[in-house]
Formats: sequence, structure tokens, C-alpha cells
Amino acid sequence: MGTEKERVAFQLRAPEAGAVFLAGTFNDWSTDADPMKKDREGVWKKSKKLRPGRHEYKFIVDGVWKLDPACRETARNQYGTANNVIQVQAGSDAAARRDAYLEKMKARLDKWNREIDKLEDKAAQAKGVAQTRYRQQIDALRGLRREFEAKIEEARQAVEQAWDELKGGLEEAWEALSQGIKSAKTKFK
Repeated sequence: MGTEKERVAFQLRAPEAGAVFLAGTFNDWSTDADPMKKDREGVWKKSKKLRPGRHEYKFIVDGVWKLDPACRETARNQYGTANNVIQVQAGSDAAARRDAYLEKMKARLDKWNREIDKLEDKAAQAKGVAQTRYRQQIDALRGLRREFEAKIEEARQAVEQAWDELKGGLEEAWEALSQGIKSAKTKFK
């Protein structure tokens, strides 16, 4: 086992929860050492630096121990229940940075999807030729959005050697989508 720690991102969707903590072998199963933060979509997140190797963990949601539904590997514990198991590989920090970047791009896309929805509402209220023009522009934006979504998926599946090239393409796709929406917003005023 190496001594370099690797960043690991934990997350749990629990929008109704008031408090979520991360507990595991890496913090001696402390029930309050690692509080998680909730984002706007109700996803609780915590990033930890862990040594390469095998770690067991669980979430504590409003005082109740819960398994991570996104983690398939489990191990039976001394209480007769299961713990999640994560295998941390040396060098996985780069993958975590890539995943964090892709999550940021997905959040941007979600924001612009809401903007496109607003533009569609405005187009629905327009009449005649104006409505046709708005619909054409929205269709073009949808095309740019599909390209951006395809780049995100391509980047998710990319191997490390291609990452920098794909990141550049993703940035270009984002810029095209961003400019298209800004242009459309000025026309829909």
C-alpha cells in the first residue's frame, strides 16, 4: 500500500434529510467527524483523502445508519448488517478531479436547460412569424445541448490520455451553447 492519499468523493441523494454524516474505517466509525453538505438538488456530498486500500463505510442520515445505494460492494459487519466497501487505488485522484469537473459541467447544463425551458415558455406566447423564429432558435439550442451532452458522456468514458483533448472539446461545446443561449435571450426580450 502506498502512503499517498487519494481524494474520494462520497455522495447520497436524500433531499428530505436534515443531517447526513459519513462514517467508516477511515475515521474510526465516528458518527460526527465527517458531516456532509447538501446541494440544491438534495444531494449530500463529502470529499475525503484516503490511503489506497480497502475501506468500509456507511452514511448516517438523521441518526439512522444507511448503506450507499451507489456502491455495490458490501461486507458483513460485527452487528450482522452490511457496510459498504470502497477500494481506493493509487492515482485515482486524477479520476476524482475529472469526475468533479464533469459534475460542474453537468450543473452548468442543468442551469441552461432551465433557461431553455424559460425561452420555450416565451416562444409559446409569441405569435406568427416571431413564434416560428423562436422555435427555430430553440431547436438550434437543443442541437447544441445534445452535442454538449454527448461530449459529457464521451468524457465520462475517456481514458486518461485523451482527457485533455476531450476537456478542450467540452469547453468549446460549452462556449457554443453559452453563446447561443445568450444570443437567444437577447432576442426574446
